[in-house]
Amino acid sequence: MSFVNRQVDVATLPRFDAVRLEKPSPAYRRLVSIIVGLVAAPVLIAAILFAAAAHGVTLPVRLLVLLLVVAVLAGVAAIVHAHVRCIGYAVREHDVILRSGIFFKAESVQPLKRIQHVEQVQGPLDKRFGLWTLKLYSAGTGRATFSIPGLEADTANAIRRFVLSFHEPAAPAASPPETSVPADG
Repeated sequence: MSFVNRQVDVATLPRFDAVRLEKPSPAYRRLVSIIVGLVAAPVLIAAILFAAAAHGVTLPVRLLVLLLVVAVLAGVAAIVHAHVRCIGYAVREHDVILRSGIFFKAESVQPLKRIQHVEQVQGPLDKRFGLWTLKLYSAGTGRATFSIPGLEADTANAIRRFVLSFHEPAAPAASPPETSVPADG
């Protein structure tokens, strides 16, 4: 048998950008807003206290520092919320797709036949909102290939069951190799 390596016509390859992506639960946006608020509140309080009580610093400088802190916090909050809006996933017959990223976009396509382990994770804040993160582990790696955040319990359970129940279509049975019998001679 000789080695064959035919060129593939790129125009005929499957397109993943035409896949309709699901979004995380709307509760995930609320959870992210709360986390941003919990992180931003102490910084904002410190900036307000500085603006109110900094002796030896002129009022315009104190107000400028306060406005700068507010602008940075607003920018960070906007970026975090934009990132949440960019997350999308799709579960198909033979693979799972995850897209994310604002500035650096990422698209992961994980064949189901390569997934060895699925983990559902729920932190304390996730639990309060009834949300789960589904982590998919690929064959040959010790870490999650990717995580799908912000899933409601029913959705996370359904995806986990589907992924774990995947069975690759059976390959046609190979015929036994022909054996040759030496001729008497």
